Amino acid sequence: MPSHDNYHAAVLSDLHLRAGLHDDFVFDEEFAALLDELWADGVRELVLNGDTFEFPATWPETPIHPNSTLGFTEQESVERMAGIGEGHGEVLEALRRWIKDGGTLVFLPGNHDWELHFQGVRDRLAQMLGDPQQLRHRHILHGAPYLPLQGVHIEHGHQLVHDQNAFLHPLAPIRIDPLGGPPRMEQNAGSYLVRTLVNPIEQTFPFINNIRPFGKVKWIGPHRHALKLFSILSDATRKGLEDGRIPRRFLDLVLSNGPFRQIFGAGRAMRWRRSGRRQEEVVPELGSVLADDSTHELRRAAKRRLQHQKSTRFVIYGHSHETVNVNDAPNRVFARHGRAYLNPGSWIPHKEIPDDHEGMDPDELIAGSDYPFQLSFVRVRARRGEVEARTENFAQGEVWLGAHKKAS
Repeated sequence: MPSHDNYHAAVLSDLHLRAGLHDDFVFDEEFAALLDELWADGVRELVLNGDTFEFPATWPETPIHPNSTLGFTEQESVERMAGIGEGHGEVLEALRRWIKDGGTLVFLPGNHDWELHFQGVRDRLAQMLGDPQQLRHRHILHGAPYLPLQGVHIEHGHQLVHDQNAFLHPLAPIRIDPLGGPPRMEQNAGSYLVRTLVNPIEQTFPFINNIRPFGKVKWIGPHRHALKLFSILSDATRKGLEDGRIPRRFLDLVLSNGPFRQIFGAGRAMRWRRSGRRQEEVVPELGSVLADDSTHELRRAAKRRLQHQKSTRFVIYGHSHETVNVNDAPNRVFARHGRAYLNPGSWIPHKEIPDDHEGMDPDELIAGSDYPFQLSFVRVRARRGEVEARTENFAQGEVWLGAHKKAS
């Protein structure tokens, strides 16, 4: 563990680098500029706190295994990693330069890049970084937190929230294929839904990933793409019924829309467990995915840790895409004592639909528009025996996400 006089790091989260169609990351130049600025400011460790890479939504799509709890093979994951590198050469060049100049990198896998548990994926990434012996970068695997200094807790956070994003076997994520194929990465419900629902929907509604929560989109109603959407839902429902693990998942979609949302509540998870099945055979329901409440769940998790772990001064999560600084609402109590929950947010442009908004028409997700963005990071510094941490904003504004920006 570094001493309290020579540590200066920056924590970023949720870049969601992907390749192919509908790439949401459009800040390659800004990322490289940030690393140059951090280096000039004395930062020497860069912590990429999960969902750095976007595996489930990276194209081209690969066949979905009949068992919904099994995801990609190692070879499929290596190919996706290579594709991401080709799609974001400027980002990889900035990371290579960081390492070459003497800096260090730390990767924590999130729920969208859990495939980093494959040795082959880590080897491919090491080659892309120009550090094949992994002397200047490391991986914190199996959902373990990164504790660079006493009092600093860094964790992506997906294991702390709704079970559609958590993994049942974080200590043994590579699973045996019962059908006799090569081993596969464990797949949670969120990734399964990205591949069966979000990816097909995104071909018609390319900005679905830029709306939060996308359960607020008025999917049920008279819009010109209703038949196309119905076809996608029918196909995904058929796959779910064949799998035998999610026969009520798409009923949850209906119940999460329009008047039903007012009755059941947007953030209410409609829990279902099929009797007679082991827990790991059940992929959780769609309703709770659409009404993802990770923002509030991570706030509660940080509060519990700060309350019960008195030695922890700073809790740094990602995952929720919510930017949280020392003086923000979640820290009203702890900030007075020099403690805080921090979150660098996401580098994906997105619109937040308020709870009291009646919902967005799906047609608005086709042509593209100006989407707000805020590019932030958390600075962690130790000097004169004291540890400091705060969230800093690098750039903000709006960016046009037209079709030409989203296509490869």
